[in-house]
Amino acid sequence: MQKDSFFMLNGLNTLDVPDLYSINGYIQSIKTVLEIPTLLDHLAINDEFSLILEILNRQDIDKDYIQLLSGVEPNTFLAPTNEAIQSWIKNNPDWQSIDDIPVHTLHNILENLLIPNNNLVFDNKVRDLVVTTMNGETYSIQIDYPRWLIRNENKNLARINISNIQAENGIIHQVDRVLLP
Repeated sequence: MQKDSFFMLNGLNTLDVPDLYSINGYIQSIKTVLEIPTLLDHLAINDEFSLILEILNRQDIDKDYIQLLSGVEPNTFLAPTNEAIQSWIKNNPDWQSIDDIPVHTLHNILENLLIPNNNLVFDNKVRDLVVTTMNGETYSIQIDYPRWLIRNENKNLARINISNIQAENGIIHQVDRVLLP
C-alpha cells in the first residue's frame, strides 16, 4: 500500500506510514487514536444512512433523538436505507421530500426504529426474538438463514440487510423498509 492510498477507519483517512514490515505481517501506522464510534457517528459516516440522518436533524423534531443516538445508554437502532426512505416517500402522494413528512409521523417512525436500553446482537444462535420499541411497538425478529426478518403485529415485513454494526453505545441493523407503526 502506498502512503497516498485511500485508507479509512471509522470514516477518517488516517494512514500515516503504510506497510511497516514485521516478522509476522505488516503494520499500518495511523495518525490518530481510534475511538469507538457512537450510533450517531456510524449514521454520519455511512452514505446509506444520509436520509435518516437528515430526518434526525430536522429543525421541527422536538425530541432529542440525536442525544439518544450519541449518549451513553445502549440502544438498538433499526436504520432504514436511503432507498427505503425514498420508496416510503414515493408511496405517499402528498410528499415530495423529507421536508413534506409531518413531524408527528417522523416522531412515530423514529420511536418505532429505536429499541431502548438494549444492545441487540444477532447471531446464528438467535432464532426467534420479540423486542419492544420506544413507542411500544412489538416486533418479532426471525431468522431465515442467512437473512433476518422483522415482523410487527400488522405482519409488516422488513429484511435486515446488514446486522450488528456495533457502536460504543449500542448497535445498528440496516433495514430495507421504513418500519411503520
